[in-house]
Amino acid sequence: MGTWNVQTLWVTGKLELLRNEIKRFRFDVIGISEVRWTGKGEISGGDFILPGEDTTHNRGVGMLLSARAKHTLIGYNPISSRVVTARFHTTPFKLTVIQVYAPTPASLDDEIELFYDSIEHALTQTPKKDIVIVTGDWNAKFGSENTNWELVMGKYGYSDKNERGDRLTEFAALHSLYICNTRFQQKVNRNQTSPDGVDNNMIDLVLIQMRWKSSVTNFRTFQSADISSDHFLVLYNIKLRLKRRCIKPQQNRRPNVNQLNKNQKTREAYQARLDSRLQDIDSDYNLEEHPAKVEDAIKEALQATVATTKRAKKPWVSEQTLDLADANYRTISLINHTAQSAVQVEKETGEWFQTSVGSRQGDPLSPLLFITYHELVMDKVMQTNDGINISRTLVSNLRFADDIDVLEEDCELLHQQTEQIRVAAEEAALIMNTKKTKTLVFGGRNIEKHVQIAETTRENVEQFEYLGSLITWDNNCTDEIRK
Repeated sequence: MGTWNVQTLWVTGKLELLRNEIKRFRFDVIGISEVRWTGKGEISGGDFILPGEDTTHNRGVGMLLSARAKHTLIGYNPISSRVVTARFHTTPFKLTVIQVYAPTPASLDDEIELFYDSIEHALTQTPKKDIVIVTGDWNAKFGSENTNWELVMGKYGYSDKNERGDRLTEFAALHSLYICNTRFQQKVNRNQTSPDGVDNNMIDLVLIQMRWKSSVTNFRTFQSADISSDHFLVLYNIKLRLKRRCIKPQQNRRPNVNQLNKNQKTREAYQARLDSRLQDIDSDYNLEEHPAKVEDAIKEALQATVATTKRAKKPWVSEQTLDLADANYRTISLINHTAQSAVQVEKETGEWFQTSVGSRQGDPLSPLLFITYHELVMDKVMQTNDGINISRTLVSNLRFADDIDVLEEDCELLHQQTEQIRVAAEEAALIMNTKKTKTLVFGGRNIEKHVQIAETTRENVEQFEYLGSLITWDNNCTDEIRK
């Protein structure tokens, strides 16, 4: 978390610059002082809270939220152009952050007291169990002397105490707040928040309830963050867990109109209520407005006289889908248990028989069994030292499912390896499809010696489609691109 006096965001692109600078740091909530924007509300998807002035581009505070903090935001309250509060879901308790921008030391005392009254008003509106952090540009100096103020501040302050510093320490003591900046010893350039060229000022402060001061584990400024301001970015770590806000969906209820048919008293009460509402409708409404007014009257009368009922939930699976599933199940069941098979050779069909062993159509074991036998066959072939050398690795074949591409630099070796695959496949009751088996020579249209499989010469081609891609003898991809 942190705080930063940016001096102004009323410049084109300044908010985007702020976002880009903050992205370099890990943060959840950054309080911003001197925003100088008019209007109130959320900007750009809710990551920036703005309670600005109504007309003039003066003062102004805001909060920049991370995506995680935005989802844990319970709500916010713009107290004034100098004070804004935001409440977050955290554990062990909810967190309220109050961002402030104090008047300058040259301001009148009445303006200073009005500022502190705004903070006290914000504190009184905060639930008692909340963890409270008050952060921002306080324009107050309190030095390093903490005698009699040990419960309010540490001993690592800077510069001399001024009148506004006395007012701040009194306010902190009254509300049991601790000034976290003074608790950690840092290098001078890591603790100063507003360098004026002469003194090391510490005026961008973080106050937390005394009982929670040990939750703040680190504190420092970052001079590398640049937004054309003479204040440095102040960041601190606090041990809290952000808890995502759970929004329960509204129950979809509607009036139980069946009560109008079943209960005479309910029907009479509804009719009386509706007549009363219809009399209030001015007949001068135009044709577009009149039906809407009548519809509102009917809804209001139903809500006032008839109990509500939950909308019936639709089944997650329709009856039509269940019927289709049942039909498909019956079809597959009949195939597996009652179907018969026959062997057909050319046009002659043999005797029909009942299948009693092996996998059937739709059996999930079928592809697994095929892959298992297929790998056993290829393991026998892979035991040889044949193949082509690719980056000092011998590659003898490429395979995808039942498509195999055998690679060799010699026709005789190609014939031997192909024959080994055929023999090993037959031992596993698998048959090579010789009609689809072709040879292709890279870098030449013709082959020195045709490959034979089971005493059948295989055709040598100039191009071949493998796994959907067109492979040619000269590795020309023109036809593949056109295709």
